[in-house]
Amino acid sequence: LTVISLPVSHTQPSSLCPKRFVPIGRKCYHFSKDETTWNDAHFRCSKLNSSLAVITGSHQELLVRRYLNRHRLGRYERWLGGKFNDKKLKWVWAQNGKPLTFHGFSRMNPRDKQWAWHCIILDPERQYKWGARSCVSKNHYICAKKSYKKKNVDKTNCNNNNTTSNSTELCSKNSVGKRAPGLLMNMPKKKKYKPYNPATFICPSHMILVGRKCYFFSLEEANWSDAYWACRDNKTKLATIMTKMEDNILRGFLNGNFTEKHERWIGGIYDWKQRKWKWAMSGRPLRYKHFARAALENTNHTQHCITLDPQYKHLWNSRNRLERKHYICQARSKSVVKYEKPQKFKPDATVIIQFDNNNILQDRNLENTATEAS
Repeated sequence: LTVISLPVSHTQPSSLCPKRFVPIGRKCYHFSKDETTWNDAHFRCSKLNSSLAVITGSHQELLVRRYLNRHRLGRYERWLGGKFNDKKLKWVWAQNGKPLTFHGFSRMNPRDKQWAWHCIILDPERQYKWGARSCVSKNHYICAKKSYKKKNVDKTNCNNNNTTSNSTELCSKNSVGKRAPGLLMNMPKKKKYKPYNPATFICPSHMILVGRKCYFFSLEEANWSDAYWACRDNKTKLATIMTKMEDNILRGFLNGNFTEKHERWIGGIYDWKQRKWKWAMSGRPLRYKHFARAALENTNHTQHCITLDPQYKHLWNSRNRLERKHYICQARSKSVVKYEKPQKFKPDATVIIQFDNNNILQDRNLENTATEAS
């Protein structure tokens, strides 16, 4: 008997997902164990650097439905990232505001006006077909994000000396996305600071340039959640104030005679679990705060968000998110670089150089006589 031993290559998976996420197809999904409203589910997914699940095709929907039917996760209704836009009378994805190109609704008219204030769920009673529930009701939810690829490396070749330059570079990696210290020497150079010039920044037609950012000051009132989505529908966000300079510039504009004196929502929200103020768009805690002293006297900030209050010269205040206020949307300004073509050189006068042939012949004769004498 002849025994043939073949080398076994220990390869790593081609796509990976972070903790608490499951790979399904080309995406990573997180199936929650707790129940919450649709708006809170949106913010909890953003804390996980993801978004409420967006399903754009039948194949993707089939994979998710198979996973829910085969695994013991409990037969719960689960939120997706779609909601009904009562102005356009369409179902849209809240992540990008685009209408649905594919839907898995079962036995319902998705364009009916009765679906105002409703959001999309996966219904276990209909084999996880799509359904609609009031956005205020509490359900489980599904977060989704893209999976990141990792190159397959044969670990048996890492110990050998016959390794190529590409394989040695991959073997020297400590973990996914982190290289050895020796490979971090070629760092990109920092960009040079350009002096601030207001004429080099522009904003969309419906926004105002204040400092280096564009702002939209609403004329109508809305609760904090509606204000958040109104800004997102216009491809902006509720205003975030990151530094003291931004705060002073915006407050100086509001305290002037440019706008009406209204209390206005900005993008700060209170996380009652961690007991911290955070920016809703990124989920990061506030590094800069400028609350009025009267606002800090109220220690119970549950279900509260941040406003700019004209009573305190537009210092920050805390209000219940269900109250109706004006709001401020924010976007980045675009820089405009002026380029002037170099002008062609046009001389004022022409210079003509002439040579005297007689002088040149005399110089040559003198050189010949000097060589003969030597």
